[in-house]
Amino acid sequence: MTEDKLERKNLNFTPASGSNALAGGGMSSHSMFKFVQAAPVLFLIVLLLSPVAITVISSFRLSLPGEPNVWGLTGWISAFTSPSIYDAIANTFILAIMRVPLAIFIGALLAWLLIRTNIYGRKWIEFLFWISFFLPTLPIAVAWTILLDPRSGWVNKLAAYAFNRIEPLFNVFSFGGITWVHITATTVPVMVLLLGPAFRALDPSMEESARMCGASRPAILRRIVMPLMYPALMMAAIASFIRSLEAFEVELLLGMPGGIRVYSTKIQELATWEPPRYAPSMALSVPFILMLFALAYLYQRFLRDKTFTTISGKSTMSQPLDLGSWRWPLSLLCMLIATISVILPALTLVVGSFMEVFGMVRADGSIHFTLNHWKIVFNDSVFVISLINTLKLASGTAIIAVLFYSILAYTLVRTKILGRDFLSLVVWMPWAFPGILISLSLLWMYLGTPLLVPLYGSMLGLMFAMLFKEMPIGVNLMKTGLLQISVELEDAARMCGASWVQIYFRLVLPLLAPAAVTVFTICFIVCVKDISTMILLSTADTRPLSLLVLDYTSNGSFERGTVVGVISAGLAIAAALIGRAISDRLSSGLGRS
Repeated sequence: MTEDKLERKNLNFTPASGSNALAGGGMSSHSMFKFVQAAPVLFLIVLLLSPVAITVISSFRLSLPGEPNVWGLTGWISAFTSPSIYDAIANTFILAIMRVPLAIFIGALLAWLLIRTNIYGRKWIEFLFWISFFLPTLPIAVAWTILLDPRSGWVNKLAAYAFNRIEPLFNVFSFGGITWVHITATTVPVMVLLLGPAFRALDPSMEESARMCGASRPAILRRIVMPLMYPALMMAAIASFIRSLEAFEVELLLGMPGGIRVYSTKIQELATWEPPRYAPSMALSVPFILMLFALAYLYQRFLRDKTFTTISGKSTMSQPLDLGSWRWPLSLLCMLIATISVILPALTLVVGSFMEVFGMVRADGSIHFTLNHWKIVFNDSVFVISLINTLKLASGTAIIAVLFYSILAYTLVRTKILGRDFLSLVVWMPWAFPGILISLSLLWMYLGTPLLVPLYGSMLGLMFAMLFKEMPIGVNLMKTGLLQISVELEDAARMCGASWVQIYFRLVLPLLAPAAVTVFTICFIVCVKDISTMILLSTADTRPLSLLVLDYTSNGSFERGTVVGVISAGLAIAAALIGRAISDRLSSGLGRS
């Protein structure tokens, strides 16, 4: 598309009366640009470095909040001289090594098949993986215990009946069981979400040119698609590895019965003992920060002096790759994976919410169903308050996240601001903190700073915590999208007289639409299902649905907790349907431009 068409048809920019004048405003475009650059960077420093400083300082503080300060190295000595901590560290890395490479391979292959090829039902299969990501992790893990419990699991009972087996076929309380639940419930769906926008943004002319030159489908995938996907693949791999190190709910539910402790559950044990051992728990988190910086530094070095531009002024619409005779087998494979990963545990969860006793099958093989648990939940005033709180928290956080993360990503990718490389590393820092420590660090920051005391127990304080937690994935998704947008489009718009605000909101954000929708959806759903980050920061007035699930299950009302889990999943799926419709419309408009 020529610059003339870009001006007249797409952007329709009106040349400014001055080289830097904003239409209708007194502030110059240059001043506005500098302000927009500086604001998120300053906020980033406050948002990230304050909890980090609190964590490091608190690892040397031996007294509890409100007590006279007592300092020393006892916390560090206690944390790293415990024999069980080294077993927990070894278990953490074993699970990460088992989980991440397999998830990268399966997730990248699925994302490519669902987005770039003509397999049957690809849109609906892709959406099923979105649903899998949206489902609350804790109830889904419990659904898998109903299916794969070595003594009473439905699958094991069926296998015993069908094959006359004495030993259980599956044991969910094992390394393999934990890896299986993570792969099916979280890791592979997250890979599809992370890699989907990048696959959609690839310029199809490169694949078409390779096809015209006689390249085979595997050669195109290996030599054209994957090299262009390196930024997204690296980001997804690092994100998955870090999430594996800090994973908590599944390891707590499935690891403890099997005697498998990991790094995050060990920290949780220290932080929740009576009295709490905050110093050792904080000391254990510091190595996370060092490891994170090493991974982020490698990622930065990999991207340096490399070009991955795949969106230019030309159309990005193309016909899906024809798989030929492989279409049916690969379609069936994708459907099978989606069924096992999504439909099976989701149906188990829904059925369990109507069972008189969750997961209980009578001696004669019958199951007694009831609506009592649903009636009790809907008549509980606490549920209504929690539902309203969840909607406020999730929608507010997601909207702020799209604007804040995109501006920050633009500053890090398109400008030469001082300390840009360091800020790119700092962005990864929140994933060095397990959710329980984010909650603890922010609690101390809120209560220890007079100006921030009103944030404790407030909706704004919870939004602040969730923005902190999801910054790595949000900013890096936006950065990946920006790396694929040619800077020539912005130069052309600038030559037409467009201000920075016009360029950003009328050119950059529309081209970032797939990534922006993904960021919005991820932030929304994380707010719906997060437990550990908000557990110490919410009160009865701001309790979301996820903590209500925890309250119900902690009080022995697991059936009611399952009901709330089903409702939370339905809320997230409804938001996903709306987001998907918007994304499809924006993607269609982008392809025609």
